[in-house]
Amino acid sequence: MSDNSLTFVWFTFRRDGSHLLRSVQSVRRLYPDATLIVADDLNDPMRKRAIRTLEGWGCLMAPTSWQRNGNLRGWHVAQAIARTLSWAQRMTGASAVVKIDSDVAILKRGWIDEFIESDCIAGGFRSKCGRGLCGPCYALKPEALEELLQSYEMEIPSYYNTEEDYEMTSRLMRTHGTNPDGWMMQIPYSFLGMSPEFYDARCGMYLWTQDSPAWRNMIARQWEALCVGYDPAPPDDAVTAEHMTKRGPVKVAMTAKGWALWQRARVARCRVMRDMMKLSTNK
Repeated sequence: MSDNSLTFVWFTFRRDGSHLLRSVQSVRRLYPDATLIVADDLNDPMRKRAIRTLEGWGCLMAPTSWQRNGNLRGWHVAQAIARTLSWAQRMTGASAVVKIDSDVAILKRGWIDEFIESDCIAGGFRSKCGRGLCGPCYALKPEALEELLQSYEMEIPSYYNTEEDYEMTSRLMRTHGTNPDGWMMQIPYSFLGMSPEFYDARCGMYLWTQDSPAWRNMIARQWEALCVGYDPAPPDDAVTAEHMTKRGPVKVAMTAKGWALWQRARVARCRVMRDMMKLSTNK
């Protein structure tokens, strides 16, 4: 399979910048000839320094003006994402477009290569309910993108505030059925850490409550992709905010010390992405 047949797309904003650079690095080292597109948010754009770095790595910047509605939620957001992915596919002629979040690192070539060679038109991390795909990383072929665009054009807008992954895969299920066999590739995805689910997973969420060298080594051996998550920056006038620690989420007063804690957490997540890329290379 040629890397030229793949296009990766990130939907990002200013405070995603640190994670995004690591995520792009993880893709570029495994798919050096793939087309990388960053759909920046003009309402909260990336810093110029980050943009220059991304362009230096061969990324195409594609500014977008539609409202992101928090964590990419709602009918209008899903329609805008489908249109952007379809535009990216038509522009590059790719066999598949991979939507990937800024806090996801690709550790090994695996399910994406399998998806390209398969007859499936959609593929990615299995959702918690097992009926669709999970938002951090999924891939769509031109047939799926065309079906989504036609579906949105023929339907009155809905105001349900669902996330884009559920909104889009539920539409494909209306045509192909809820049984994914033959048309949707679902990759086992771990949300829970050291549970029976973990040992079957090929991708997963990094749990800070279980951070240890042994945990990292198991991930490096077994997983093909890793989602580190991130704490969205609280509003400037926030009094308290939730912060994730090894003991679980805690409320933190947003004093100067609280903001410094949030910044250190962001740096720690980027460091884990870097370290896991190195570890997986040696496994």
